[in-house]
Amino acid sequence: MNECQPKLHFYSEDFVIGPVDTVSTSALRYRVPRMRKSGKRAGNLVRFRKQKHRTPLPSTLLSNVHSLANKQDGLTLLLSNRRDVANCSVLCFTETWLNESVPDSRWYTDTKIISTICSTNLELLTIKCRPFHLPGDFTSVILVAVYIPPQAAANEAAQQLTAHIMQLENSYPDSTTLFLGDFNHVDMRKTMPRFKQQVKVMTRLDNILDQSYSVFFLCLSLCVLGSIGAIGP
Repeated sequence: MNECQPKLHFYSEDFVIGPVDTVSTSALRYRVPRMRKSGKRAGNLVRFRKQKHRTPLPSTLLSNVHSLANKQDGLTLLLSNRRDVANCSVLCFTETWLNESVPDSRWYTDTKIISTICSTNLELLTIKCRPFHLPGDFTSVILVAVYIPPQAAANEAAQQLTAHIMQLENSYPDSTTLFLGDFNHVDMRKTMPRFKQQVKVMTRLDNILDQSYSVFFLCLSLCVLGSIGAIGP
């Protein structure tokens, strides 16, 4: 790997070799390799900070859009102006209100759809993907986009989602699972205490309805953005 990396050199200040009266007036320049400073910081943490837009775990944009059809221009503008959003591995939208006229291939690439559920208590989409850099502990990432309707039975929805996550972990033991979306009145911390909820700010009025759960709660950080605005009718 080191052989493929470019070697950096720089031209030092002019050096005159020998007595001044015995050399040409054009000074000689020597190519001196840049030496590593003593005590320079190294390690995984420093490398991760240098490649902050290519994180080991997938960076995700979560938004409850309330119709995505009239916000596609606003989403395109957001992706072009915000580098952190453009480098997200996954864009998760709930309440898109899309119909069959919008093909699924327009919204997902380089992923594998594992399962879907659409019932009165739970709607979800499960995909399997592989981000840029994954730790050696697992080979892929399972992401579950969740939407629980406001009129759903909380206990039944939580039990159904818990059973689905446990089935995914048994089927893909070498992968890590993250599930996020609009949970409304359902709290998954009782049925799945091993997963921690990362969203700590109010998402709608005085409630935290949009949530994200992961076992790597110490490795993930939250960045709050403004809502995706609608452009046009």
